[in-house]
Amino acid sequence: QARPVWVKAKAESDFASFLPVLERIVELKLEYVDCVEDGADERCDVLLDDYEPQTKTAEVRALFDELKPPLVELIAELRDREVDTSFLTGDTRSWSH
Repeated sequence: QARPVWVKAKAESDFASFLPVLERIVELKLEYVDCVEDGADERCDVLLDDYEPQTKTAEVRALFDELKPPLVELIAELRDREVDTSFLTGDTRSWSH
């Protein structure tokens, strides 16, 4: 049910029209967690297990805690650089395959 609404919202850059559907998805996911929660350390572990079995939220948090400092530093370093965006508007037919 959500996919056609998302496709239309994306095509029209009208993401607000997708908000009610997204809110319903979140509600259903929370209900799912309440039904399935079986001794998980954190509620998010239930959802994470659908995509990364046996991975815990704490492990993901630790990974991002490790990645955050160098990424913040990299972003600060690159923030004021000029970026060549000409490829965004170029003719893709001329690209070699």
